[in-house]
Amino acid sequence: MPVPSCDVDINQELERLQQIFNSKCENVESCLDSLDDSSARVKSILRKEYTRTMSMIQYMETETTRLLRTTIMETLLKAKAEAKKAKKLKQVLYQNGNVKENQANLMLKLETMVEEIEFLRRNMELVCEIDSNKIQNILKESFYFKTVDCDPMMFRLETDSVFSPKPAIVTSNPNGFKSEFLLNAIEVSWSSVDPDIENRS
Repeated sequence: MPVPSCDVDINQELERLQQIFNSKCENVESCLDSLDDSSARVKSILRKEYTRTMSMIQYMETETTRLLRTTIMETLLKAKAEAKKAKKLKQVLYQNGNVKENQANLMLKLETMVEEIEFLRRNMELVCEIDSNKIQNILKESFYFKTVDCDPMMFRLETDSVFSPKPAIVTSNPNGFKSEFLLNAIEVSWSSVDPDIENRS
């Protein structure tokens, strides 16, 4: 009895795998056009962070308002106390007939107190400002893009020596370097400092 050949089954399997490969290639090519359209995801992230950021800013505003109110009250009370002292001093000087001799000092003291109160008046309102350069830098460091199997945060650059460093890219399971895609996607940027130059500077 002849032994059945497996060539037919292998050929069928090869054909099946070829069809799957071609189908997936077509799927990848069709998805290339939508790679640039991540605005919906970005907006979703920003909406979540907006809520958290507003809560944080409101807390900061509440605390700053409390501090401002306390500082204004302390300064105002101190200024009023100084005004009472000046008024009493003026009455004493009138009684003693020494107003003219001390008139310049009294006027200077009252002018200083008026300036202090005016300074308080000008600083009664809090205005929220933002450092655009700083927030842009923070956003650049905070936002990054990833795929299902390629997350930049899961890879790190290490060296095995300080004086003659040999850089190595390290990751942990389930990540690895078997995929050609990952090898092509990884871009390494690093710099080192000459210890001799650093010690001389």
